[in-house]
Amino acid sequence: MADELLGIDITKKKKKTDAIIAEYNRLSNLGKEKEAFEFISEAYCKYLGDWRILEKYIWMLVYDPNLNHKGILAHEDELNALCELILESCPVDSLRYDALSILGGICCEKGNIEKALEYSKRFPSYYMTSGDEIERCYKRGTEEWWKQVRANIYELIDILLDKITNCALYSKQPPEGTYKNIPKSC
Repeated sequence: MADELLGIDITKKKKKTDAIIAEYNRLSNLGKEKEAFEFISEAYCKYLGDWRILEKYIWMLVYDPNLNHKGILAHEDELNALCELILESCPVDSLRYDALSILGGICCEKGNIEKALEYSKRFPSYYMTSGDEIERCYKRGTEEWWKQVRANIYELIDILLDKITNCALYSKQPPEGTYKNIPKSC
């Protein structure tokens, strides 16, 4: 209501942000990382108060394509300032978690594992996800419940595949029979 009184057209602003995010995603999906970085940097400067654009911008700083994806320390001061701003004033939980993740990543890169662990402990456990909470909203056995259970299972499978892949990729075991070596690796 206050935004409308100030003459700001919220719908128009959302459409503009949607178009910016779509163009950023298009460039990223085409592998044009440097163009995507430049595009989102310009958008961030133009739309400083937009949390969705800021989210893309901070991750581009972390994985700066101009620095061989090693931007986290090169942009440390700006990332620290933006992440603290997010934690202090952003109402979007997912962006607040992004900020915690980036701050923890900076600490890890600098060898401050204890501080990184402090940030990590602010995240919910695997069992306290939005998907899990949504599942609990529905009566068991209903169509909505089954739909959410399937979505949660797919998400867990995605997580497991990522973990298994990382175990195989970073295993010290010989590559033959890699899947047999996963328990030894993990």
